[in-house]
Amino acid sequence: MLNDDQVGFFKEFGFLVFRRLLSDREVEQIGKEAESAAAKIYGDQPGGPQGKWVPLLGNATPFNSSLLEDPRFYAIALEVFDEALIGVNTDMLFWQGDTGWHRDLDVPGNTGLKIIYYLDALRAENGALRVVPGSHIEPHETEVPEVEPLILSTDDTDYQEKIRGLTRAAGDKMLPSVVVESEPGDVVAFEMPLLHSSFGGAPDRRLGATVYWYPSPTEAQAEARRQEVRAIHSNHKRMFEFPLDEPYCHPDWIAGAAGNPVRSRWVECLKELEWIPDSG
Repeated sequence: MLNDDQVGFFKEFGFLVFRRLLSDREVEQIGKEAESAAAKIYGDQPGGPQGKWVPLLGNATPFNSSLLEDPRFYAIALEVFDEALIGVNTDMLFWQGDTGWHRDLDVPGNTGLKIIYYLDALRAENGALRVVPGSHIEPHETEVPEVEPLILSTDDTDYQEKIRGLTRAAGDKMLPSVVVESEPGDVVAFEMPLLHSSFGGAPDRRLGATVYWYPSPTEAQAEARRQEVRAIHSNHKRMFEFPLDEPYCHPDWIAGAAGNPVRSRWVECLKELEWIPDSG
């Protein structure tokens, strides 16, 4: 699915943009399933101060549940990493407010891939994803250059060359941030230590994500990931009022690993990392 230039760009800058990878019908299905799942989990409750978080691996959300193993998504994951990658989750955020600059994985040596897709048209001024190209590379830089971001509009066809131009202009300095404007159906894949953010978005903007982790190189880094898992559980209660009795990884999806060697390996890895409880 990817050519050598795309793989090289991802390794150097930490992200790739795929326009219209999802069809209108698929975007509609993702939204319908997520709305239904959110209603079942939260009922009439408004969620937390940052909105609602909804895991989508159950049999009641079949299209979302299929995305971890969808040939389009999994092919991207395999080509920028390799078969050791672990499928973790597919979810939906109904997000409130700004995110601020952050990394989804911040322990040196731990990495992974996040594939995101907004269900609303987003521009620079109303919540589009922002990234700092190259910020995934260790040692991780933490400062974001205070200059005007490069805006990648939805009709850009040469965004990779534009960012390589930034590299030539910046020299050894950290690159300016980049705004990835998007329409429903567009997909952005990024390495999880990449600095990213969003600002100015409307309430309840819908962000879908499919997540893969790469195995930790050492046991100390694996333990750091287990600590991150615990922090995620705590943060989802605090930020989204996610019910404590709701599973993060649905039993339907775990049961579906029978006869599926790839998913079976994922389930065993997720148990070791405590994403799935031993009894799950």
